[in-house]
Amino acid sequence: MAAQILILLLASIGLGLILVTLGWRGRRLNDHPVCRSCRFDLEGVLPGGVTCPECGAGLKRPKATRRGVRRRYPLVVALGVLLAIMPGVFLGAVMFGVVSGADMSRYKPVGLLEWEGKNASPALSKAAGAELLRRMEMDELDDTQIRTAVETALAIQADFDRPWAVAWGDIIETARVQGSVSKEQYLRFRQHAVVIEIETRARARRGGVIPLLVRVVDTRAGEGTKLSGAAAIRSAALAGVELDSKLHRAGKRSRAVTGGSLISLSISPGTRFGSSAREGLGALVCPGKVPLGPARLEIDLMIYLFEPPAVFGQSGYTTWSSREGWLEERLPEMRIEAHLLDVETVPAETELVTHVAPTDELRQRMVSSLQSVKIESTPVRNPVGKPHVYLTIDVSQAPVGLCHRAFIDDGNSLHEIGVLTTGHDTSARWGMLGSSTESRRYSEQANIKGDLVNVVLRPDLELAEYFLGLEDVFDGEIVLESVPVERDRYPTQIWLPQVDDDDKTP
Repeated sequence: MAAQILILLLASIGLGLILVTLGWRGRRLNDHPVCRSCRFDLEGVLPGGVTCPECGAGLKRPKATRRGVRRRYPLVVALGVLLAIMPGVFLGAVMFGVVSGADMSRYKPVGLLEWEGKNASPALSKAAGAELLRRMEMDELDDTQIRTAVETALAIQADFDRPWAVAWGDIIETARVQGSVSKEQYLRFRQHAVVIEIETRARARRGGVIPLLVRVVDTRAGEGTKLSGAAAIRSAALAGVELDSKLHRAGKRSRAVTGGSLISLSISPGTRFGSSAREGLGALVCPGKVPLGPARLEIDLMIYLFEPPAVFGQSGYTTWSSREGWLEERLPEMRIEAHLLDVETVPAETELVTHVAPTDELRQRMVSSLQSVKIESTPVRNPVGKPHVYLTIDVSQAPVGLCHRAFIDDGNSLHEIGVLTTGHDTSARWGMLGSSTESRRYSEQANIKGDLVNVVLRPDLELAEYFLGLEDVFDGEIVLESVPVERDRYPTQIWLPQVDDDDKTP
């Protein structure tokens, strides 16, 4: 956009110079000889005359005369000067700002800042939002300008193709504090606070599952914005065949856990966590009657964001509550967006994930690649609870994919902890952002005996279709022997209900 503006400014200067030239030269009225010095019409003077009767200039000198009387156009000249000077002033101001480092946004009118916010480059749009926010905080904008700034911010937020700057969200939040944002405007602000994409496997097997990865790719809110909510499937169809919108997930105790939202959201850009939930994984069942071949998967996604209550539990909101009529009540507050994905449906007997047969050499390589294992056992933290065990495994070096149920064998009991996979498992990811490791972490109530235990991984190939990113799975048991147990990670703490002083009995 900046390059286009520069081209327009240079074109304006060029057009102005052309108009000045044409207006100054004028239009030729006849073909009489004219004195080049004073433009006097020499009709009847030449060829006999020697000097110009008007100015006395010699007429026998080379190029002393020219052909045709011309009339100039002062208005055209003035217009050309205006077109040439105005962009020059603007470019000069820009060059001054570049050379001196001065912030030229402070001298721009509100209308220009709003135009830059919607049309200029991301850097100029960000600077325009920051300047409007500064003027708003300094009480330099009147009510009309604040309202137009809020509408500009909402328009930028709703245009997902434009990069977002937090300053535009802060404009809405600041105007809301000042009472200049209506409920309808803030509802629009909430509805467009996140940008979500959906990813699935390229092929879907008849009678199998269609895994869906829902990812928050952008948060479009203010630094002080705090929103909670969820995204869920409203309806889905594959090749025109309607699908059951209930979500299935790979579970520890059963083949699939049904229900729940696809992704829970917690938006707090001003904190160091930003958005605490950015990915969600679920699966839809592929019916056996879906036509084979290339197909279009159509998904209507419901996105509901609300302001969390000041005190937990006072909002009356339950994520995708089963209470009758809840969905219809909240639909006006949701953003419903359609997602179209290309999928190829294949016969039921097609193997989407390759099963790799175990060999002694490959099993040893798998064991060697999973040496980064950590087990932590915590004490009881409530009167009726049990100790928790945490299992963390780095799977980044595994030569073959994993989809295994993880157990801890302490010699007395076999404790099932979770489903370990090298696929895209949003519930078990662990590690700091930017880390080169790809760890999986699981927790379960279990009372582990002893200080050295074995970690047993048993393949569950039926669950492999639930995870994206799995091309092959090792079809064999893996045993990691003599893994130390770290105990007392947290100090023992018993949580008891609080009792008011008035209710205490002597």
